[in-house]
Amino acid sequence: MNVKVLSSTQIVNLSVKMKYGLEDCHGHVLLLENIPKILVMFLKNEGMLLTQYPADEAELLIVGREKKTLYEDWLYIYRHLFRSAYPTITAEKVECLARANAGYLLSVFTPVTLTCVFLQKQLNYVLRYFDWFTKKDYEEAFGIAIKKCMLEFLKITESLRTKDSIYDDEAHVSLFGNYKYTCNENFSEVFSTTYKGSYAQLYEIQSYSFGITYTTRPIVRVDYPQYFVPQIISHDKELVQKWLWEIRKPSIICPQGKIIEIAERGTCENFIRKAKRCFKKPSLPEASAQTYEILQKYLRNTEYYNKGFVHEQLNGVIFDLDIEIEN
Repeated sequence: MNVKVLSSTQIVNLSVKMKYGLEDCHGHVLLLENIPKILVMFLKNEGMLLTQYPADEAELLIVGREKKTLYEDWLYIYRHLFRSAYPTITAEKVECLARANAGYLLSVFTPVTLTCVFLQKQLNYVLRYFDWFTKKDYEEAFGIAIKKCMLEFLKITESLRTKDSIYDDEAHVSLFGNYKYTCNENFSEVFSTTYKGSYAQLYEIQSYSFGITYTTRPIVRVDYPQYFVPQIISHDKELVQKWLWEIRKPSIICPQGKIIEIAERGTCENFIRKAKRCFKKPSLPEASAQTYEILQKYLRNTEYYNKGFVHEQLNGVIFDLDIEIEN
């Protein structure tokens, strides 16, 4: 993991390469290299603006030959399945879908490289949250791995921290929230809802969301599916068994296909903005389908004036579940 503070010249050059207006951002710009995806989820949930750096083989920056082989084996399987099931779609779309589905096998600690725009006060608070999290001891591999990543992040960003900042006595990483309380369903000017989804889905929808907060907690029910099974293989018992066997391998610490409980909170306007982005560029069908389901709940549970507002704002957004290829 590495963090670089970009100069004004580097920001302009990177903006041209990424086709993104980083030079217009008010705040510091960092280049985060090889940062685990789970830390990216934490930073996004605290309101930081993160944009993934373009890389042809970003998903293959995996530690360990076995995990890379697993990913490539399933990438080959999904390419074949999508070509057979949808012969009219482009090769680019086939590759996108194959990578998205094979990516469920990768760990949430898979490294990515991206830019991060933040205000100094915002960074101070995030580092304080990480401080609080790393003071505790964890027994499970997931907690130990997160703590290790956070300690490394704290070390390499120490020079960016303002020493005299005032914080709460006890700060919490908002993505984990409080396990004691559940999120009640509510749909009005503000909304809150809870659903089951994978870490991959959460990572995807965070990229479409602005002003929406997510809280996660593990699923403790043993009778509930623990891992996501893509629809393209759901009718093949042998492939499903092979998938579930390999995604459970101890070498993969918390695969992105692990199912968790996700609580989502925000305003009606922010949800509409998220839905438009998600429907216009759906790279992960699981995320698009879940957003569509929440939209239907919103329409069923709001007053008529809110319904009209939602319909008006979503006018022109094309999303047809019969046309879009589902997982």
